[in-house]
Amino acid sequence: MRLLKYFLLLLVLTATMLTTFYQSYGQEDVLWPNRKKAKPESGRNDCDYTFILGAEIGLNFNFFNQNLAWTNYYNSFGFANPTAYDSHTSGFGLSPHFGLLADFPLGKGFNLQIRFDADERSFGNSGSGFDYAWDATAGAYRQKSLSLKWDVTAFYTGVDLLLRYDIDDKLFVSGGFIFQYLMNSVRLTQTPTTDGSTLLNDFDYWRLYSGGTGNSVSATYWEDDPFPQYSRTGLEFGVGYKIPLSCKIWLVPQGRLQYFFDPVVKNSVLYFLDTNGNRYDVRASSNSQLWALQFSLGLWFGI
Repeated sequence: MRLLKYFLLLLVLTATMLTTFYQSYGQEDVLWPNRKKAKPESGRNDCDYTFILGAEIGLNFNFFNQNLAWTNYYNSFGFANPTAYDSHTSGFGLSPHFGLLADFPLGKGFNLQIRFDADERSFGNSGSGFDYAWDATAGAYRQKSLSLKWDVTAFYTGVDLLLRYDIDDKLFVSGGFIFQYLMNSVRLTQTPTTDGSTLLNDFDYWRLYSGGTGNSVSATYWEDDPFPQYSRTGLEFGVGYKIPLSCKIWLVPQGRLQYFFDPVVKNSVLYFLDTNGNRYDVRASSNSQLWALQFSLGLWFGI
């Protein structure tokens, strides 16, 4: 459903941009075919321009991975394999991208481009495995099946400094540095579901995580990461194609690879506190990486 909304948004915005163009430029010749055009300045052609301004919309294909290490608390039961939480090692998701740009020619096909971005970064995964649940009948912990679905969502604004090179009058490549800053929280939403033979409260983690409210076989919980990585720096490489709508207006599809040096969240240890305040470390996570393939559709104007 979320992906459908994004595609509908792309369709509506693209249609709006094209409609605006044709209303402003296409109908002019039909309604006033004999209207005289303003004369160009001395030595300047109607198609000359000094720089380019543009706007774009697109989709981010987000790829996430991190390293996980289970602690002695979990191992003390006898390591369950696979665990119900192995899906936390990687994730994938689609999210919207919006951008405004200014593009300045440097000569010999090179251009300096500055782009201002607004990006949602979302990804998730799901899987099934085992965790240890309290078996009241046996009076001991037993391995029980548990499935888990999770999603992470964050919103960033950014500034990108790119060098663009025109291979010909339409095809170009670009590359440079991207800088993004977290505007809200990194929100984790999780939905654990038991196999029906146990309740969530039978699992130590979910009982204490929910404050003892897990009297069901499935529930959805969310939390904001307490130690997010607020600023992220990366590299971008892309290719694009300028489709002329007039001599100074282009429809520009692009594809880009974005790689970030900084983690999505800082290294952390997952733990819970029991009713006596004792802390139990469950799992350590490190080296969380997020990279993306970004596809956009822009409208550029020569100024």
